[in-house]
Amino acid sequence: MTDEEKIRAVTAAMFPWDKTARTLARNEGWDIFESGGSYGPFELNKLDDPPPSVTPIQDDNDAWHLVAKSNKLHHIAAMDFLRMNSPTEYKHITHWVKHGNAKRCPCEACKR
Repeated sequence: MTDEEKIRAVTAAMFPWDKTARTLARNEGWDIFESGGSYGPFELNKLDDPPPSVTPIQDDNDAWHLVAKSNKLHHIAAMDFLRMNSPTEYKHITHWVKHGNAKRCPCEACKR
């Protein structure tokens, strides 16, 4: 585990994914939803109908970039929640943010 990953884990333990974090997320136009999808029981997605005061996020990929690349506490808490409770979704998001569209991705996993 890298130093950054250790810091994020401690931060997430101190600031869990809870009602306050969800409120902050919804005020940014995204949330974590229960899902029966192929990426696990939870998915991070943009809000389809954000509150009027929120600038809509264009698509789920933009929500992933916003959250995965940020050091805001509720973003760290969200990513840690996914890492612990929906690891396939977590891996999918972190991979996408790192490599982008799988058709352009240079890694061996995407070439399969």
